[in-house]
Amino acid sequence: MRTNPSFGIVDETLGTLARGYYVLSDGERLDDDYYSLTCNVDGRTVSFIAHSLDPDAVRGMLPRLRHVFEQHHALHRQAVEAIVNV
Repeated sequence: MRTNPSFGIVDETLGTLARGYYVLSDGERLDDDYYSLTCNVDGRTVSFIAHSLDPDAVRGMLPRLRHVFEQHHALHRQAVEAIVNV
């Protein structure tokens, strides 16, 4: 898979969400129908996928995604506590 910078959405906090594409052996190009982002969170590689072809819809998701990054320690602790208390 390759990524196309012209199919990207740049966020100053998260980085670039890009649409990938594949080139078949006959030269036909198939574009992904989603945007993806891979980044490092606490030493781990984490990938996010936004299933949308509409860049404005993906931009609308970015505040929530930024919140997840900013609050990932608290969210992780909350998830662990939920499992322990079940």
